[in-house]
Amino acid sequence: MQPILPLVAFATLLVPPSVDIIPDGMKGVTCALKVDVAPEVRRVAIVGYKIAEGDTLTAIAKAQLGDAERAADIQALNPGIEPKKLTVGQVIWLPPSATDAADADTFYLFQRGQLRHSAEPFVPGGDLGDHYGGGVVAVPKTHVDEYVALMARTDREAQAALDEASWLGESERMGRIRNVPAASKTARIERVFRVTAIHDGVPQIENVEDRHFDSAGERVDPGAAKKSQLLLLVAIAALGAGGLTWFAMRRRRRPAHPYEHDHTAHAA
Repeated sequence: MQPILPLVAFATLLVPPSVDIIPDGMKGVTCALKVDVAPEVRRVAIVGYKIAEGDTLTAIAKAQLGDAERAADIQALNPGIEPKKLTVGQVIWLPPSATDAADADTFYLFQRGQLRHSAEPFVPGGDLGDHYGGGVVAVPKTHVDEYVALMARTDREAQAALDEASWLGESERMGRIRNVPAASKTARIERVFRVTAIHDGVPQIENVEDRHFDSAGERVDPGAAKKSQLLLLVAIAALGAGGLTWFAMRRRRRPAHPYEHDHTAHAA
């Protein structure tokens, strides 16, 4: 029976942390994780960029950094690329938007899988993480060579070094599964996040918006059912209050019963 215990432990590790038991009356919906970067963070952050059709370093520098002359900065940051042989889908590094950012204040932003580290550049606006979800890792420019070297290794010592690295900052990790009411029309959720700051070396991420879509890809209001129920309750309450008011006013205006009038006159 002893060999079973390691197998159980291993199987437990395979269960992604983002997947919870789905409560009764709910259903699990897969999320796309879209993350952008606030301008103040972009000033000191080196981020990834995915090459699109027709891109050149000059065009990228103009569109992403506001100055075509900064194509030289992109080339310097990516010494292995050939400007005339850019490939669609290829990911390159973009320098900070600020031209005066000191190396000591500059960070590389990498993607972080839900279960492991990654040497893959973080591309703002792209889908984040791996199959289970993920986060953002900030590595100081002064330590990026060390980080990449550790990522190239697969031994436990390298992983332990990453776990203990005081210079490495990780954002919170975001899962790909969200629970919604079973009756909801929501079939897919696009969660929009933003890296708002790098505090003490750790990327700070906030949820900007959750966009819900039905199975046809049309955007839906996740609170529509609750709003309809609330409006119905308000309407019922209003009708009830109106009915009570009408009944009270009718009783106030009703003439005295004839027998009561005659009885009073006879007594006089």
